[in-house]
Amino acid sequence: MKIAFFHHTMVRGSGIDTVIWELAKRLKKDHDVSIFTFFNEYDNPIVNTISIPFHENRLVNAVFAPIIPSSYSFRKKVKDFDVVNVHHFPANFFPFFPTNMDTLNIVTEWSGPPMCLLENMNFNERLYMKLARFMNKYAANRADGLLAPCSFVKQWIMDNYGLNSHKMYLDGINFDYFDYRNEYNKPDFGGPTILYVGRIAPNKNIDLLIESFEIVKKEFDDSKLVIVGRKTFPAYYRKLKKVIKNKNLQEDVIFTGEVPWGELPDYYASCDVYATCSSWEGFLRAEAFAMKKPMVAFDTGANRDTIKDGINGFLVENGDYVSFAEAIIKLIEDPTLNKHMGNEGYRWARKHLDFDVICQNFSKYLEEEISCR
Repeated sequence: MKIAFFHHTMVRGSGIDTVIWELAKRLKKDHDVSIFTFFNEYDNPIVNTISIPFHENRLVNAVFAPIIPSSYSFRKKVKDFDVVNVHHFPANFFPFFPTNMDTLNIVTEWSGPPMCLLENMNFNERLYMKLARFMNKYAANRADGLLAPCSFVKQWIMDNYGLNSHKMYLDGINFDYFDYRNEYNKPDFGGPTILYVGRIAPNKNIDLLIESFEIVKKEFDDSKLVIVGRKTFPAYYRKLKKVIKNKNLQEDVIFTGEVPWGELPDYYASCDVYATCSSWEGFLRAEAFAMKKPMVAFDTGANRDTIKDGINGFLVENGDYVSFAEAIIKLIEDPTLNKHMGNEGYRWARKHLDFDVICQNFSKYLEEEISCR
């Protein structure tokens, strides 16, 4: 097969970009595979950068690319491919406008946060999110095949678009890279360490994570909360810093900023518990399980697809930061339980989220879709 992936960015460590990269490099062994993008951080010939004005500006990528004529060169480059896989807006716009391409068009839909969560964003951010939601629905309705990365998203697609989709785990793990057996350069934070990795954004509820950590801190005075990720919303980040100062936790809540992809395993290996208070996830990534670390999250969004409550971690009622803290405390004070849940998480992830397995499932799905045309 000739397989094309198109995404507006290919940034190391970004969720969808990582999925595309891990699939493409494995599919390349048996198929003719290319990735097309406007912004590229991968130094590999499999990734092709389409030149557009101000291509390094992510605002242009996200909003203005669909009206830049030169960006439509993508359609010419992939017209002879058997299949093209696209994900979010704006990349998912191009195979369908002005008309559907003859190439088999597979759209992967990751869902979106409830509209009520947009109230925490400014006007421009809300406007973009609404535009993206509209265009994602546009692409889904015109797709030849529609993929959902978990059970939650499959139901979300039915509820929001009225469409059937094919469920397939996609946001997997490279177990050669995230391997608990490796010797990592683990940062030493001096006490029990709670880790969060992700964007610094309002829907991630990092303010609730800090509230929860304050309770943990009373039980384990030397504990640390380590927050790894990009400051996507500067105003929200400034709010968090004020909260931390008011609670006198400046030495205990550590913002690392965005760390190089090569250093991420060090942080996962160094933590005792992985925790996220996010109010919505299209899929809760499970690199922590690859390191045999238990996870704690709110019981919302797709989190049930990853965390099996009481088996490989804890799910807590959405917004209940007190119970959230109690779950973390339980995992810190009981090393046997911590180890057991970490092992269970590893077993589940190895079975379902190994990118080698996902690649086989993805390839089989494409072959079946092509044979049905």
